[in-house]
Amino acid sequence: MGVLPLSASLLARGIPLAPVLVFTFASPLIKPTSFTITTAFLGAEFAVGLLLATALIGLTLGGLVDVLLARGWLEGGIRESVLDTCTASVNPNGSVSASREQSWLQWGLLLTADMLKNARFVAKYILLALVLQVLLRRYVPSSLVMRLAGPQHGYSIALATALGIPLYVNAASAPPLLAGLLGLGMAQGAAMGFMITGTAYSVPSIVTLMTLLKRRALVVFLLVGFTGGMLSGYLYQLTV
Repeated sequence: MGVLPLSASLLARGIPLAPVLVFTFASPLIKPTSFTITTAFLGAEFAVGLLLATALIGLTLGGLVDVLLARGWLEGGIRESVLDTCTASVNPNGSVSASREQSWLQWGLLLTADMLKNARFVAKYILLALVLQVLLRRYVPSSLVMRLAGPQHGYSIALATALGIPLYVNAASAPPLLAGLLGLGMAQGAAMGFMITGTAYSVPSIVTLMTLLKRRALVVFLLVGFTGGMLSGYLYQLTV
């Protein structure tokens, strides 16, 4: 199950909005496969920095949403029509109906099939990102990357963080792509900001969230993630 469908299911089961939004933001960035791929391509120091940044942004997001909910500013934050649809598909007592019970063998087969599906998904995006990395190194002048995202420009981290939102990447494709850009002169902090917003946000996920969250809740979710990603980039740049 993807992050957004699972988030909708959690909201339908009565889980508060704050922890669900934290899960929605942090899950793509800190799951074990993401950490492993990031370490392999960008190094353990970058992966640990990303983990810490994600945790701090997530805690900030959850705390802020709780405060705004308590003050009534978010007005619940969730679209009732979506919750009604989700709730209708959930057993009222939270249990699984007898018709959907699976034997241990069936669950094992389903788990194996899901693992193979995820492995193909990760391999596909890593291969695509490696091809892009080769093309970047071959055809993109390092002077262009240095001019737009080099460490000598104060705006490079903010620019890279902003570009992460419309550019569709994920935890499998972003690290190899960023490794290529870093080799061309991209600032470490710019890579951090791009990694956070590029993985946590994308145009398709934002469009999906628009059907789930009310406007104010969506704005808070996006602003906290973007601001946190940008600040994380500047802080990380100071440590390297």
